[in-house]
Amino acid sequence: GSAGFTNVGTFTPGSGTLEYNRAGNQTAVRATAYNNFTLSGGGTKTLITGTVTVSGVLATTGAAVMVDATAASTIRVAGNLTCDASTTFSTNTTVTLEGTAAQTVGGTGAALAFNNLRLEASAGRTITFSNADTAYTVAGTLATSGSAITVDATSGRTIQVAGNVTLDADTTFGANTTVVLNGTGAQAIGGTSANSAFNNLQVGEGANGPNTLSLANDITCVDLDVVEGIFAPGAGRTVTKTGALSSDIQAGGTLRLASGTVLKLGSGASIDVNLGGTLSTTGTSASARARIENNGAGTHSLSVSGTMNVNFLAISNLAATGVVVNSTATL
Repeated sequence: GSAGFTNVGTFTPGSGTLEYNRAGNQTAVRATAYNNFTLSGGGTKTLITGTVTVSGVLATTGAAVMVDATAASTIRVAGNLTCDASTTFSTNTTVTLEGTAAQTVGGTGAALAFNNLRLEASAGRTITFSNADTAYTVAGTLATSGSAITVDATSGRTIQVAGNVTLDADTTFGANTTVVLNGTGAQAIGGTSANSAFNNLQVGEGANGPNTLSLANDITCVDLDVVEGIFAPGAGRTVTKTGALSSDIQAGGTLRLASGTVLKLGSGASIDVNLGGTLSTTGTSASARARIENNGAGTHSLSVSGTMNVNFLAISNLAATGVVVNSTATL
């Protein structure tokens, strides 16, 4: 049923805490300015179309809550987002974290799902994910804007994105984060930032896919794995992998390097093409070939148990073992 609120005294917008706590659905949640804003009682809380601005904490408590809107709406949060209830921000919502200082996405809720999630940077701040849910989902776009921003977590957290990643702020994903691109169609990492860096970057995930991921800019990551689908950075793009870990191209996954694509590997790193995985290149000439090389110093290795289908590929700085072609490989 509908909800609204009953005035039993003096309420000053932008101060105190306002809570919508009906047990079940509420269909008239006002799009206005709040200080602290709490949603509880479970069910679906539907915003009247517009912008909700929360200068303090946005919280959910109790039974699982779905936050929806009658049309495209934005929830802007300057304080922390604390979800002690399992919380889903549904199709018509964009959550924007816009604080001028550090912000935390926390709480004890077992699940946290966004539609669009936007992180606005001010003075190089940090947004830390610490919710009990270790795998956040973003059904739409993950975006950053403003100046430099760091996205980290208190321990290992995964951000699963089914749409695009648009980095207009220089964005650093900290050591406790894994970003998984796991949509069911074409996805892209883009935006105006030329200085963004991932920790662990994963293409595809068993529950979704297959997807195809392309790049609008060069990227840096500590580790890279293609679990499912196709990672095709695009002609002229450079992917710099700084870590010494193995990058796995798993069964059902393809790493496709086009003309001028460069994959730079950290010292001691390896590319392992697993059985059922594919490494392919689509270079067009010796002067327009794909390249696999080191990231400044050291050597790296390549092991193939799956399929290697290459056309104009240059591999340099290999370890003494060279390219290892296992008995299950197809060349």
